[in-house]
Amino acid sequence: MKTLLLIVLGMLVASCRLDNLLHQPGGSPPPSASRSLRLVFTVQPTNATAGQPIAPSVQVTAQDQNGATATSFASQVTLAIGTNPAGGTLSGSAAVPAVNGVATFSDLGIDRAASGYTLTAAASSLSTAQSTAFDVVPGPATQLAFTTQPSRTAPGSPITPPVRITALDALGNKATNFTGVVRVTLGHDGSPLGNAQLSGSTTAAVSDGVATFADLRIEQIGTGYTLKAAFGTASPIVESAPFDVAVL
Repeated sequence: MKTLLLIVLGMLVASCRLDNLLHQPGGSPPPSASRSLRLVFTVQPTNATAGQPIAPSVQVTAQDQNGATATSFASQVTLAIGTNPAGGTLSGSAAVPAVNGVATFSDLGIDRAASGYTLTAAASSLSTAQSTAFDVVPGPATQLAFTTQPSRTAPGSPITPPVRITALDALGNKATNFTGVVRVTLGHDGSPLGNAQLSGSTTAAVSDGVATFADLRIEQIGTGYTLKAAFGTASPIVESAPFDVAVL
């Protein structure tokens, strides 16, 4: 009986020493509450127009290991572009504090049109989260650009390579959704008598944002000619680089 009592007392002493060791500095601390939290995109980014706010507002939520919202989480959450297929820039308020565990981003936009963007979300001491993929589409066509300029050509011969004019949105994205027509006219008349005329098909339908003019001709020899381009019957809004018409 005495031996059994000594064994029990020894076990109690060992248990107390182990408990003291774990609670001394350097012992194993209790797990941090933040380590059990994770960020989750609870409202994913959707397809948006370049430069316009992504709607509905993107939301990122701090959740515990059971998927419940950590309503006490109030740290700042920062968004950035993850996959960036067109070198776009994220605009709007990309860093906001969480409220009741949820960070809401109401004015995010991306300026370059492309498919397959993603966003990442980060907060202090939490691992980074990544959104699902989404697309940014171009805005309405508001400007034109000569993407293949007219080049030196012989009198009466088609300007080659064909002149190409691209429709662009306000941010310079190719307006692939534009389905109108583009019209070209003679800009600066480089002929000696100033009586040159532009012939050929001077109106072209836009396909995938580009209007192609394959048979533009000028009969008179001259230097410093230019072409102008317009949307349909509107006033010209862009002028080409100068080119010459001469015997090649």
